[in-house]
Amino acid sequence: MRKNIIFFWSATGNSLHVAREISEHFWANGESCELVSVAAWRGESFRLDEGYEAVGFVFPVYFGGIPSPFEHFIEQLNLSAVHDAHIFSVVTCGGSGGNSTNADLEQLLNCKKKGLSSAHTITYYSSYYILHTELVYTTRPRSKVQTQAGDRKLAEVVGAILARRPTKIPRMNPLYHFGYDRKRHSLSHCDERFVTNRHCTSCGQCAELCPMNNIGLVSDKPYWQHNCALCLACLHWCPNRAIEYGTVSRFRERYHHPAVTAKEIHREKSQGPFSQTIDFRNKGR
Repeated sequence: MRKNIIFFWSATGNSLHVAREISEHFWANGESCELVSVAAWRGESFRLDEGYEAVGFVFPVYFGGIPSPFEHFIEQLNLSAVHDAHIFSVVTCGGSGGNSTNADLEQLLNCKKKGLSSAHTITYYSSYYILHTELVYTTRPRSKVQTQAGDRKLAEVVGAILARRPTKIPRMNPLYHFGYDRKRHSLSHCDERFVTNRHCTSCGQCAELCPMNNIGLVSDKPYWQHNCALCLACLHWCPNRAIEYGTVSRFRERYHHPAVTAKEIHREKSQGPFSQTIDFRNKGR
Protein backbone atom coordinates (compact mmCIF):
# COMPACT_ATOMS: atom_id res chain seq x y z
CA MET A 1 0.00 0.00 0.00
CA ARG A 2 1.30 3.46 -0.90
CA LYS A 3 1.76 5.58 2.19
CA ASN A 4 1.35 9.31 2.63
CA ILE A 5 1.51 11.82 5.48
CA ILE A 6 0.03 15.25 6.18
CA PHE A 7 1.28 17.73 8.79
CA PHE A 8 -1.36 20.25 9.75
CA TRP A 9 -2.08 23.22 12.01
CA SER A 10 -5.63 24.35 12.72
CA ALA A 11 -7.38 26.72 15.12
CA THR A 12 -10.87 27.35 13.75
CA GLY A 13 -11.07 24.03 11.94
CA ASN A 14 -10.61 24.98 8.28
CA SER A 15 -7.20 23.35 7.92
CA LEU A 16 -8.22 20.34 10.02
CA HIS A 17 -11.20 19.83 7.73
CA VAL A 18 -8.99 20.12 4.64
CA ALA A 19 -6.35 17.73 5.98
CA ARG A 20 -8.99 15.21 7.00
CA GLU A 21 -10.73 15.30 3.63
CA ILE A 22 -7.47 14.73 1.76
CA SER A 23 -6.55 11.89 4.11
CA GLU A 24 -9.92 10.18 3.76
CA HIS A 25 -9.72 10.35 -0.03
CA PHE A 26 -6.26 8.78 0.07
CA TRP A 27 -7.68 5.91 2.13
CA ALA A 28 -10.65 5.57 -0.23
CA ASN A 29 -8.16 5.37 -3.09
CA GLY A 30 -6.41 2.40 -1.48
CA GLU A 31 -3.54 4.41 0.01
CA SER A 32 -2.70 5.05 3.66
CA CYS A 33 -2.42 8.58 5.00
CA GLU A 34 -1.27 9.66 8.45
CA LEU A 35 -2.45 12.94 9.93
CA VAL A 36 0.04 14.62 12.28
CA SER A 37 -1.00 17.63 14.33
CA VAL A 38 1.77 20.20 14.73
CA ALA A 39 -0.23 21.62 17.66
CA ALA A 40 0.91 18.51 19.57
CA TRP A 41 4.55 19.27 18.81
CA ARG A 42 6.62 20.37 21.81
CA GLY A 43 9.91 21.22 20.12
CA GLU A 44 11.53 17.81 19.77
CA SER A 45 13.38 16.92 16.58
CA PHE A 46 11.39 14.96 14.04
CA ARG A 47 12.84 12.90 11.17
CA LEU A 48 10.51 11.67 8.49
CA ASP A 49 11.20 8.09 7.44
CA GLU A 50 11.61 7.03 3.84
CA GLY A 51 8.92 5.46 1.73
CA TYR A 52 6.31 8.21 1.67
CA GLU A 53 4.71 8.77 -1.73
CA ALA A 54 3.26 12.16 -0.75
CA VAL A 55 4.08 14.61 2.06
CA GLY A 56 1.58 17.38 2.73
CA PHE A 57 1.53 20.61 4.72
CA VAL A 58 -1.88 22.09 5.51
CA PHE A 59 -2.16 25.32 7.50
CA PRO A 60 -3.78 28.77 7.60
CA VAL A 61 -2.34 32.20 6.86
CA TYR A 62 -1.42 34.34 9.89
CA PHE A 63 -0.38 37.94 9.24
CA GLY A 64 0.29 37.18 5.59
CA GLY A 65 2.55 34.21 6.29
CA ILE A 66 3.07 30.82 7.96
CA PRO A 67 1.89 30.46 11.59
CA SER A 68 4.98 30.88 13.75
CA PRO A 69 4.77 27.44 15.48
CA PHE A 70 4.30 25.72 12.13
CA GLU A 71 7.27 27.59 10.69
CA HIS A 72 9.48 26.53 13.63
CA PHE A 73 8.41 22.92 13.14
CA ILE A 74 9.30 22.94 9.44
CA GLU A 75 12.67 24.52 10.21
CA GLN A 76 13.67 21.51 12.33
CA LEU A 77 11.87 18.84 10.28
CA ASN A 78 14.37 16.38 8.81
CA LEU A 79 13.37 15.44 5.27
CA SER A 80 16.67 13.88 4.23
CA ALA A 81 15.12 10.41 3.86
CA VAL A 82 12.33 11.67 1.60
CA HIS A 83 13.10 10.93 -2.04
CA ASP A 84 10.88 11.54 -5.08
CA ALA A 85 7.81 12.20 -2.93
CA HIS A 86 5.08 14.54 -4.10
CA ILE A 87 5.41 17.38 -1.57
CA PHE A 88 2.27 19.51 -1.51
CA SER A 89 0.81 22.37 0.46
CA VAL A 90 -2.73 23.58 1.02
CA VAL A 91 -2.99 27.02 2.56
CA THR A 92 -6.35 28.15 3.95
CA CYS A 93 -7.03 31.86 4.19
CA GLY A 94 -9.72 34.51 4.37
CA GLY A 95 -8.13 36.84 1.87
CA SER A 96 -5.37 37.04 -0.70
CA GLY A 97 -2.30 35.96 1.27
CA GLY A 98 -2.32 32.28 0.35
CA ASN A 99 -0.10 32.42 -2.72
CA SER A 100 2.65 34.40 -1.00
CA THR A 101 2.48 32.07 2.00
CA ASN A 102 3.00 29.08 -0.30
CA ALA A 103 6.09 30.89 -1.60
CA ASP A 104 7.31 31.31 2.00
CA LEU A 105 6.95 27.55 2.50
CA GLU A 106 8.83 26.87 -0.73
CA GLN A 107 11.69 29.02 0.56
CA LEU A 108 11.81 27.06 3.84
CA LEU A 109 11.90 23.76 1.96
CA ASN A 110 14.59 25.01 -0.42
CA CYS A 111 16.84 25.44 2.63
CA LYS A 112 16.51 21.67 3.06
CA LYS A 113 17.20 21.08 -0.64
CA LYS A 114 13.57 20.15 -1.13
CA GLY A 115 10.71 21.93 -2.86
CA LEU A 116 6.97 21.88 -3.39
CA SER A 117 5.57 19.70 -6.15
CA SER A 118 2.22 21.46 -5.92
CA ALA A 119 0.84 24.42 -4.00
CA HIS A 120 -2.84 25.15 -3.40
CA THR A 121 -4.87 27.90 -1.74
CA ILE A 122 -8.45 27.65 -0.45
CA THR A 123 -10.37 30.73 0.66
CA TYR A 124 -12.76 30.33 3.57
CA TYR A 125 -14.45 32.89 5.81
CA SER A 126 -12.20 35.74 6.94
CA SER A 127 -12.10 35.03 10.67
CA TYR A 128 -8.78 36.75 11.40
CA TYR A 129 -10.42 39.85 12.86
CA ILE A 130 -7.21 41.37 14.19
CA LEU A 131 -5.89 41.87 10.67
CA HIS A 132 -8.90 42.45 8.44
CA THR A 133 -10.82 45.72 8.41
CA GLU A 134 -14.57 46.20 8.54
CA LEU A 135 -14.50 46.67 4.77
CA VAL A 136 -13.62 42.98 4.39
CA TYR A 137 -16.83 41.95 6.12
CA THR A 138 -19.06 44.27 4.12
CA THR A 139 -17.69 43.27 0.70
CA ARG A 140 -17.28 39.50 1.04
CA PRO A 141 -19.84 36.69 1.38
CA ARG A 142 -21.09 35.59 4.77
CA SER A 143 -19.47 32.62 6.44
CA LYS A 144 -21.93 29.97 5.19
CA VAL A 145 -21.61 31.06 1.56
CA GLN A 146 -17.83 31.39 1.76
CA THR A 147 -17.44 28.02 3.49
CA GLN A 148 -19.48 26.29 0.80
CA ALA A 149 -17.34 27.94 -1.89
CA GLY A 150 -14.18 26.84 -0.06
CA ASP A 151 -15.39 23.26 0.12
CA ARG A 152 -16.10 23.24 -3.62
CA LYS A 153 -12.53 24.38 -4.20
CA LEU A 154 -11.35 21.67 -1.79
CA ALA A 155 -12.92 18.99 -4.00
CA GLU A 156 -10.79 20.23 -6.92
CA VAL A 157 -7.66 20.33 -4.77
CA VAL A 158 -8.20 16.78 -3.50
CA GLY A 159 -8.43 15.48 -7.06
CA ALA A 160 -5.22 17.25 -8.06
CA ILE A 161 -3.32 15.92 -5.04
CA LEU A 162 -4.47 12.32 -5.50
CA ALA A 163 -3.35 12.55 -9.13
CA ARG A 164 0.03 13.97 -7.99
CA ARG A 165 -0.57 16.80 -10.45
CA PRO A 166 2.21 19.42 -10.29
CA THR A 167 1.39 23.13 -10.15
CA LYS A 168 3.28 26.32 -10.69
CA ILE A 169 4.72 27.54 -7.38
CA PRO A 170 3.62 31.14 -6.65
CA ARG A 171 6.05 33.97 -6.24
CA MET A 172 6.49 35.73 -2.91
CA ASN A 173 4.61 39.00 -2.48
CA PRO A 174 7.14 41.45 -0.92
CA LEU A 175 4.39 43.46 0.78
CA TYR A 176 2.90 40.43 2.53
CA HIS A 177 6.31 39.08 3.44
CA PHE A 178 7.47 42.40 4.89
CA GLY A 179 4.43 42.65 7.16
CA TYR A 180 4.68 39.01 8.17
CA ASP A 181 8.41 39.21 8.86
CA ARG A 182 7.91 42.19 11.16
CA LYS A 183 4.93 40.80 13.05
CA ARG A 184 5.88 37.17 13.65
CA HIS A 185 8.67 38.11 16.08
CA SER A 186 6.41 40.21 18.32
CA LEU A 187 3.37 37.99 18.77
CA SER A 188 3.91 36.61 22.24
CA HIS A 189 2.66 39.69 24.13
CA CYS A 190 -0.15 40.49 21.71
CA ASP A 191 -2.39 38.42 23.95
CA GLU A 192 -2.54 41.38 26.36
CA ARG A 193 -5.54 42.60 24.38
CA PHE A 194 -7.64 39.52 25.11
CA VAL A 195 -10.36 40.20 27.69
CA THR A 196 -13.33 38.32 29.06
CA ASN A 197 -16.77 39.79 29.62
CA ARG A 198 -19.62 39.06 32.02
CA HIS A 199 -20.75 36.08 29.94
CA CYS A 200 -17.76 33.95 31.00
CA THR A 201 -19.00 30.83 32.82
CA SER A 202 -15.53 29.53 33.79
CA CYS A 203 -15.96 26.47 31.57
CA GLY A 204 -12.23 26.37 30.79
CA GLN A 205 -12.69 25.40 27.15
CA CYS A 206 -10.39 28.20 25.98
CA ALA A 207 -7.52 26.74 28.01
CA GLU A 208 -8.23 23.24 26.69
CA LEU A 209 -8.21 24.33 23.05
CA CYS A 210 -5.24 26.70 23.05
CA PRO A 211 -2.57 25.00 20.87
CA MET A 212 0.19 26.93 22.66
CA ASN A 213 -1.01 26.00 26.19
CA ASN A 214 -0.95 29.75 26.74
CA ILE A 215 -4.14 30.11 28.80
CA GLY A 216 -4.22 29.50 32.52
CA LEU A 217 -7.10 29.79 34.97
CA VAL A 218 -7.14 31.94 38.11
CA SER A 219 -10.30 31.70 40.18
CA ASP A 220 -11.66 29.76 37.21
CA LYS A 221 -11.18 32.76 34.91
CA PRO A 222 -8.78 32.66 31.93
CA TYR A 223 -5.57 34.62 31.74
CA TRP A 224 -3.07 34.70 28.89
CA GLN A 225 0.59 33.94 29.64
CA HIS A 226 2.40 35.71 26.76
CA ASN A 227 3.22 32.68 24.64
CA CYS A 228 0.59 33.43 22.04
CA ALA A 229 0.45 32.58 18.33
CA LEU A 230 -2.69 34.71 17.85
CA CYS A 231 -4.59 31.82 16.33
CA LEU A 232 -7.86 33.12 17.89
CA ALA A 233 -9.04 29.62 18.80
CA CYS A 234 -10.02 30.87 22.27
CA LEU A 235 -12.13 33.69 20.83
CA HIS A 236 -13.94 31.70 18.16
CA TRP A 237 -14.62 28.56 20.19
CA CYS A 238 -15.86 30.21 23.39
CA PRO A 239 -19.41 28.84 23.72
CA ASN A 240 -20.67 32.07 25.30
CA ARG A 241 -18.83 34.67 23.18
CA ALA A 242 -17.16 35.75 26.42
CA ILE A 243 -13.73 36.49 24.91
CA GLU A 244 -12.92 39.63 22.93
CA TYR A 245 -9.76 40.95 21.35
CA GLY A 246 -9.91 44.57 22.43
CA THR A 247 -12.80 46.18 20.54
CA VAL A 248 -11.87 44.61 17.18
CA SER A 249 -14.00 41.49 17.61
CA ARG A 250 -17.07 43.14 19.12
CA PHE A 251 -20.29 42.46 17.22
CA ARG A 252 -18.48 40.21 14.74
CA GLU A 253 -19.56 36.68 13.97
CA ARG A 254 -17.73 33.84 15.69
CA TYR A 255 -16.63 31.19 13.25
CA HIS A 256 -15.44 27.62 12.97
CA HIS A 257 -15.76 25.20 10.09
CA PRO A 258 -19.19 23.56 10.50
CA ALA A 259 -17.74 20.07 9.96
CA VAL A 260 -15.33 20.41 12.90
CA THR A 261 -16.14 20.34 16.63
CA ALA A 262 -14.37 21.75 19.68
CA LYS A 263 -13.82 18.17 20.84
CA GLU A 264 -11.85 17.41 17.68
CA ILE A 265 -9.74 20.56 18.04
CA HIS A 266 -8.93 19.54 21.62
CA ARG A 267 -8.08 15.99 20.54
CA GLU A 268 -5.80 17.46 17.86
CA LYS A 269 -3.60 19.26 20.39
CA SER A 270 -3.62 16.58 23.09
CA GLN A 271 -2.51 13.47 21.25
CA GLY A 272 0.38 12.89 23.62
CA PRO A 273 3.78 12.06 22.12
CA PHE A 274 4.26 13.92 18.87
CA SER A 275 5.05 10.68 17.05
CA GLN A 276 1.46 9.59 17.65
CA THR A 277 -0.73 10.15 14.62
CA ILE A 278 -4.45 10.59 14.12
CA ASP A 279 -6.72 8.27 12.15
CA PHE A 280 -10.14 9.89 11.81
CA ARG A 281 -11.58 6.88 10.00
CA ASN A 282 -12.12 5.18 13.36
CA LYS A 283 -13.32 8.21 15.32
CA GLY A 284 -16.77 9.69 15.45
CA ARG A 285 -17.19 13.22 14.15
